[in-house]
Amino acid sequence: MFFSDNGPAKQVPGASSGELRGGKFKEWDGGGRVPAVVYWERSESNYKNLSSQVTGFVDIVPTVKEIIGDSNILKRAYDGISIFLS
Repeated sequence: MFFSDNGPAKQVPGASSGELRGGKFKEWDGGGRVPAVVYWERSESNYKNLSSQVTGFVDIVPTVKEIIGDSNILKRAYDGISIFLS
């Protein structure tokens, strides 16, 4: 899994958000519209699991929990949701 940290810090040499305006600590596209990449080799041929759900870090643990089949009951609910489409 690879996640961006909300855009580049403009003072870092080579940092870029491409054509998107803004960067770290900004609400423009360059600070919020940044890629996250997850590669799951076992699921590569099963494209029914594609999702267009907007996600954030809070969704990672619930998603991985569902993927691995962890059905343990939580004392406190997660803030995020699973984006895995069973």
